Amino acid sequence: GTIAGTRYKESIQEVAAAGSDQSDAADLAGSAANGILIITGADNAKGVKLPAVADIPTGTRFTIINAVSNRTLEVYPATGDQIMPSPASDNSPATVPAGGTLVVIKRSATGYIGFFGTAPS
Repeated sequence: GTIAGTRYKESIQEVAAAGSDQSDAADLAGSAANGILIITGADNAKGVKLPAVADIPTGTRFTIINAVSNRTLEVYPATGDQIMPSPASDNSPATVPAGGTLVVIKRSATGYIGFFGTAPS
């Protein structure tokens, strides 16, 4: 088959990190699925929480960019979900490095598969 197009454009949304654990992290449910989320306000403790995998289709992707150049960002799965390759479904966060990126894709009914990108130097 052939795919033709003149340009590719993704949605971009800015979200402020919040809280200090999964219960009070900024909720990304309803955010730009298959788009880019620029997260502000990271401070080595604040975070964001991904939508429950039960509520989104397989293959849904979130590109999460930590816009703070000198602080880490916590990204939490919903309760009972996991961010693989972490073996635990205990709400353990993925820690995005300062200025870094985390891409997560819904892989299955139990969670996301993710990978990190780094800031250009």
